[in-house]
Amino acid sequence: LMENPRNYTSFYDLMDAAKEEIGRYVDKGFAIVRDMDWISDRFSSGTVSRMGLIQKVKDDGRVKNRVVVDMLRSGGNSRSSVPERLILPRVQDVLQGARRLYSFQDDLKALAEREGWMPEKEADLHKWELVGADLADAFCHFPVDRDELSNCICPGLESGQFILYTALLFGFKAAPLLMARLAAMFTRFLQSLLAKGEGVI
Repeated sequence: LMENPRNYTSFYDLMDAAKEEIGRYVDKGFAIVRDMDWISDRFSSGTVSRMGLIQKVKDDGRVKNRVVVDMLRSGGNSRSSVPERLILPRVQDVLQGARRLYSFQDDLKALAEREGWMPEKEADLHKWELVGADLADAFCHFPVDRDELSNCICPGLESGQFILYTALLFGFKAAPLLMARLAAMFTRFLQSLLAKGEGVI
């Protein structure tokens, strides 16, 4: 373990925000705060990764704080196995999905007439509704395996203090892929509830 480890300057420059965010993680069970003796007694070796804090002010004036664990420079991510490459959809992929849904409009109309939910105006059947969802603290919903906890240690807010993350956080190499798998699973579940002419892009 590092001797007298410190986080990045941004963490201390925004100390009030850092305390609030770490306190929130602790309250939700995503992290625990311990001293050097506790950490040393439980882990003979491990990785200590420095943290940074990114603060963003949204258009409506709300302030969004995000803790980033730098597991790249500490070497923690080098011990992660990510067997798949995460590729986000392109704009043309979304447009192609929209065209594919539109091609099912005749099938949707027939289904609406057969099941009795045809709108008074047929044009209403062709209206689009786009719905988005944002899962709060997304990565944190995945717990860290007990055997991997020794690689999830960060310097605390005070000297001699450490933060042990028990859930994945922004900066963990495998977190985006796991989140994508979860999102794909929920999307497929949702798709199974919709008619052929409806759908999830």
